[in-house]
Amino acid sequence: MEDSKDAQRSVVIIGAGTQGRRLAYMWSRRGGPVRLIDYNEQQLDGALQYVQRLQEISNDKSENWGDVKISTPPQLASVLRDAWLIVECVPEKLALKQKVISQLDDLASDSTIIASNSSSYGIGEIIEGIELKSTRRMLSAHCCKR
Repeated sequence: MEDSKDAQRSVVIIGAGTQGRRLAYMWSRRGGPVRLIDYNEQQLDGALQYVQRLQEISNDKSENWGDVKISTPPQLASVLRDAWLIVECVPEKLALKQKVISQLDDLASDSTIIASNSSSYGIGEIIEGIELKSTRRMLSAHCCKR
């Protein structure tokens, strides 16, 4: 059973593209807060509309949806403060993923899990050569269609 304190900690998704918005919807189903971050405000608005539409047409009307909020990178440090999980969903460019993971490692609390949703690179490839506080909290978390 989930601790009520943990239920209030957020899942943060970095990148509001196809994978990011799908993950925001998926994580909102657990009932806890979800924060979606992207530089592109139009992308963020579209992602929020996508999540809300999926929530509205869900077959399970008893769902206790988590609150999904959108933010831009200038708010990143404050958004990460309450996160228990951060999922990187930026475009499949290794240097970009490395930069984002490094920044997340610097800003997130030591207990926060940092995941990459990359379909092209394993977490070992992404963190290779990056100086991190700890590699133990890094993982690959790519969700595939069946």
